[in-house]
Amino acid sequence: MGKIVLVNPSFEPIYVYKKNTIEDPLNIARAMVALGTYLKERGHVVKIFDARIEDDVENRIVAEAKDAQFVGFGVMTSSIINSL
Repeated sequence: MGKIVLVNPSFEPIYVYKKNTIEDPLNIARAMVALGTYLKERGHVVKIFDARIEDDVENRIVAEAKDAQFVGFGVMTSSIINSL
């Protein structure tokens, strides 16, 4: 099976959002983790990126996406601008 990259974008513009902090530490990308677990159990290599807490996430996503079969973004209305 191939590699799948899952991305949880930031809700705030990158120049505003304070990296490496989440006000609610339990507010993780649960959907990404659940989907990643499901895919991993079926033989896929899964990479999950959370732009709210990771540094240099854009370059890392591009690097991982080069040989990925699929790149998925978990998007809500408030984060769509940062997903484009």
